[in-house]
Amino acid sequence: MRIQRTNLLFALLASTMLALLALFGSLQPVSAAPLPLVDDFESGFAFPPIFQYGDGGTSVTVITTTVADTDPMALPGQVGNNTVVSVTFNVPTWAGFGSSIDVADQDWSAYNAVRFWFFGTNSGDTYTFQIQDTPATPGAHVTTFTDAGTGWQQITLPFSAFSVGDGLGLTGMTNWLVELNGKSGAIKIDNVELVAPPATGGTVTIVKVVEGDPAPSTTFGFTQTLTTTAVTQTDAGAQAFTVVSGTYQIEEDLSGLSAEWALTGDSCGGTVTVNDGESVTCTFTKTYTAAPMLPIITTFEDGTPPGYFTYGGGGGGVGTVITTTSDTGPLALPGQSGDDDILCVDANVTAGFAGFGAPVSAADQDWSGYDSFDFWFYGTGAGQSYDFEIQTAAGNADRVTF
Repeated sequence: MRIQRTNLLFALLASTMLALLALFGSLQPVSAAPLPLVDDFESGFAFPPIFQYGDGGTSVTVITTTVADTDPMALPGQVGNNTVVSVTFNVPTWAGFGSSIDVADQDWSAYNAVRFWFFGTNSGDTYTFQIQDTPATPGAHVTTFTDAGTGWQQITLPFSAFSVGDGLGLTGMTNWLVELNGKSGAIKIDNVELVAPPATGGTVTIVKVVEGDPAPSTTFGFTQTLTTTAVTQTDAGAQAFTVVSGTYQIEEDLSGLSAEWALTGDSCGGTVTVNDGESVTCTFTKTYTAAPMLPIITTFEDGTPPGYFTYGGGGGGVGTVITTTSDTGPLALPGQSGDDDILCVDANVTAGFAGFGAPVSAADQDWSGYDSFDFWFYGTGAGQSYDFEIQTAAGNADRVTF
């Protein structure tokens, strides 16, 4: 059936030849509730938007009824009072009732079904439910449902079940109605609303990129709301997560990483929005800058460094010599390739004191950017302790024992 917004409301029935009936006044629809709710009838009975129609030999009475939550007629899960539409009818020919939707025509294209609560009597009667739109050629589209139970039933009618007619566009919906043709009885209806397609969700892929100097194997963590499980990524790589559509937090957790690491790229900027069927990639780039290596103070390849000295007193003495060792010799350094010059020290300091050393350069060196000093030491396993001393221009001497 098609209800036109004119001073007359005409009913068109597909199953039989129908007459055109002028309804009372013109339908001037009021603003509908925000979708997905189409009608909940809480504002009471109004004509319009609620209407009824029929030929001269029919009787259709449409009223609204307030039902308490303690009433046997209460909807499942109802809290407080609720208003429903009650319809009594005796229709030997054709008649029905419905509602004009919205003055601006509603867009139902984001939904895939209409549903409502129907209070039946288990009569087995089949009712026709009709929706109307205003595409290029106005159209009326119908499907059916059956009174198959006593009491409230939630009826869901997929749009795919409606007759297409001139094309069901869903972008300019104007009316819905229930046909009562050839029926007699009483029904109730409430909460006409739309049903959104089930969320299919999308995919978020976390990509970890590592750049810069050769880096040690590192596990990176993320602060995120994609999942309740902790998300980590060892070294470079990618992980994909399937999520429902929505907005999620996703940031790299920088705590616990050494100062050599810096976050140099975050393609999602802390949040990501995922729509149904969408795949989103968040790329996090970490750059590793190795701490500066201690400069080589001396290698002894050209002999002892300038200013090299030995000292002793009180009976102690030290002798040193530069020795060349091959990479196959017993004194070769780990990983040595080719010949290497080493400093060999012969000391006898059972009494007094003695030692050896060298100034680091002609000008005072700045070691403040470093945290240690290292050298290769060939020991004998004798268990003896040695003091290593570094000195500043001010004459301060700091020692450590190894």
